[in-house]
Amino acid sequence: MITMLACTNDALAFGTAIIPTHGGTPLMSSGAVYDAGTELKDEAEAAVPCLGGEGVSAADGEGVAVLHQGIEGNANLSSDDHGWYGPAFEIFVTSAGVDAPDAVDFGLTLENLTAGQPITPPVVVVHDPNVDVFDYTVPTELDGIDDLSESGSQTDLLATLSVVPGVVRAYGLDSGGPILPGASYTEPMLHGIEGANVTAVGMFACTNDGYVRASQALTVIGGDLFPALPATALVFDSGAEFNEELAATVPCLGGGPAANSEGLSEGIRSAHPGISGVADLSQETHGWTSDTTALLFIHGPVLEEAEAAPMPTPTPEPEMAEPPATGDFAASGTPLLIVGLIGVLTALAGFGTIFGQRRSVKSEARIK
Repeated sequence: MITMLACTNDALAFGTAIIPTHGGTPLMSSGAVYDAGTELKDEAEAAVPCLGGEGVSAADGEGVAVLHQGIEGNANLSSDDHGWYGPAFEIFVTSAGVDAPDAVDFGLTLENLTAGQPITPPVVVVHDPNVDVFDYTVPTELDGIDDLSESGSQTDLLATLSVVPGVVRAYGLDSGGPILPGASYTEPMLHGIEGANVTAVGMFACTNDGYVRASQALTVIGGDLFPALPATALVFDSGAEFNEELAATVPCLGGGPAANSEGLSEGIRSAHPGISGVADLSQETHGWTSDTTALLFIHGPVLEEAEAAPMPTPTPEPEMAEPPATGDFAASGTPLLIVGLIGVLTALAGFGTIFGQRRSVKSEARIK
């Protein structure tokens, strides 16, 4: 599938989906964006169709088709309005009458189980489950795997994966540095497709060219992402560099990528044999076993907790007049106190009179 991005000078979105012979699940892929090289990217409205331009620039093109670098905002285009991240479109091949799978958001956690192997910031790929996007024999078949496995560099591998049939999205995660032994890193939210596979790769930084790889499926049940059991990572030797285990070629010991062994390698990808301890690496410190590599967890998005609303300031109670001190009378209350005492004495006097009259009546009644 090929189409133009109309808010560019000469950008083409191109993608291919592979139809396997065994059939089964819906097929998925995506379209990467290329600069066709036919016109300079001046981003002027006169040459940009979506802005009313004729689509023809007076300037000659670069002459070479390359991956498009995106909108720079040099003239009449804006990176905010016209830019993009990742693929331009997604491709789904299904049986006739069958809907395409739904998009699904997910979170990802990579836990380092080793005692002495940092893991470089991982590359994460959402891809068709029918396609092994890391299937290669010699490193040159997957451009960028050598840089990732020797130094942890993501750039070239991401560029390669963006045009591999079957890849829906490729992410270079920023984990803030290596994931240290015993630690974990969580990416709160990525975008995927129901039924796709998620594969994460990162370099074992205390090796010459070793990397971990783990895969999980995005399974949706009843509209919700199903949290499957974690996947244990396998460790591969990329075949890009001999396992000399010298400090000069091991990143965690301060070495550069292939500083002393450029061009010298096994040349074939294989399961990593582990640390032999022949030079500056220690099997005890930097070694691992098959079940102490790394774990990949796929889970729901990790949403940031909203800050608690501030408690309302209580309304102060009105101030009450202070009562008189014990043993004292308030000056303003003296007249009322006198009136009250007079009333009490009057009532007692009246009660005495009534009581006396009743006794007199009862005495007269007995005499009669």
